[in-house]
Amino acid sequence: HQKLMANYNAQMDALAFGKSKEEVHLELKFTGDTSTINSLLPYKVFEGNRPSNAILFKKLTPESLGKLIAMYEHKIFVQGVIWNIFSYDQFGVELGKELAKKLLNKH
Repeated sequence: HQKLMANYNAQMDALAFGKSKEEVHLELKFTGDTSTINSLLPYKVFEGNRPSNAILFKKLTPESLGKLIAMYEHKIFVQGVIWNIFSYDQFGVELGKELAKKLLNKH
């Protein structure tokens, strides 16, 4: 459980704070030559400041699952209002329904 929670918290830190080019360079400076470091930099740098949600429940119940689903539905609705789109009536959804019908008719 401790290892799982440590990874959970580390992911939140990684998304929030990332790792700068300078931090990566300091970590790698003892492991190889400059060309190796420079070739690895683009893959090791993470800018951070990424939005994320970290949600914990003491126990997954129908009530807590319903609250989680309602929270995300509300989030999608509010984003749609802000971005001036109707989140629950998109053409991509209709295309998905058409493709699903075709797949079901094949079987």
